[in-house]
Amino acid sequence: MIGARSFGVWIVLGVSLVLGGCAFEPIDASNRMPPCARGFVEVGERCVREGSDAGFDAGSDAGRDASVDAGAEDAGLDGAGPDAPEDSGVNSLSECTSEGRLGSSAFCDGFENPGFNWGRQVGFGSVGPVRATDGVEPYRGLFMLRARITNPASWAQGLVCPFRPGGRCPADDVVPDDDEVVASGDLHFRSYVYVPSDSPIDHVSLMHAGAHRGFDPLDAPASFNLDAAGSFMYVGASLMRYPATSNPEYRFPRDEWVCVRTHVIVGDVGEARSWVEHGENVDLVTEATDIDTLPDAPYLHFGLGLAWTSAAQEPTTVYFDEVAVSREPIPCDPR
Repeated sequence: MIGARSFGVWIVLGVSLVLGGCAFEPIDASNRMPPCARGFVEVGERCVREGSDAGFDAGSDAGRDASVDAGAEDAGLDGAGPDAPEDSGVNSLSECTSEGRLGSSAFCDGFENPGFNWGRQVGFGSVGPVRATDGVEPYRGLFMLRARITNPASWAQGLVCPFRPGGRCPADDVVPDDDEVVASGDLHFRSYVYVPSDSPIDHVSLMHAGAHRGFDPLDAPASFNLDAAGSFMYVGASLMRYPATSNPEYRFPRDEWVCVRTHVIVGDVGEARSWVEHGENVDLVTEATDIDTLPDAPYLHFGLGLAWTSAAQEPTTVYFDEVAVSREPIPCDPR
């Protein structure tokens, strides 16, 4: 009988004999899904060589107080074309393409880009592009953004710097140019939002200029929030909530794509408005004038997802598509 140690030696020798006659090509560790090999870093759900330009500054990812989601829950983009086939119907193309109505926006993303060049801040959960899932179809194209938290009072958001090239955010020691921030005048942002009826909502921030967490100095956000069945804007420069004013019976729609758009006039004496459009309905859910909308630091970042949640917020999931940021008004689809 062969002892355990002898048996192990024979196994090692056998493996060595089998492998000894094989010649392996060098492994290309770039553009692979994480986990990444030594000398490579994870950027946009791909592995790239350290020090290379991977489409956004990895130093802007995650922030100082957030863990980075590895994307395990997010659907991969392998094999996906740039858009759905042309004959797939009215929702086949993103408005963010050069042919689309929003192609001239400062920043526009229909989430069809396989690189997904956004930074991420994730506590517990995930944020990233997914195909149709759980009965939810993208508003347009093949992909939408899904933000999901799996622990109470957590966060999961994507971040870009919309007025910088490619939306890339600068490293901490880089001072952005004046035209890469918004310190005065008009600021518009828009997204299509889908909240399933089984997604509990206590209080969450969905879409905002500025940064909710992880940056120094903190550029206090101007954000569109859901609060139970309603919605409002929070403007951090004036530390105020501005709830619905035009329709006290307003309830944010569930189980359908709705267009949410916001207009902030940035200044020490500014204005903030937000609208929710679905079907034939256009609801003005915030209108605040003569308020301070200019934080100590100009607006640099734009965030989308579950950027901030209340202590009572349970795990939940929200979807986004066709997001745009501009100095000019951003329309919703014609009704």
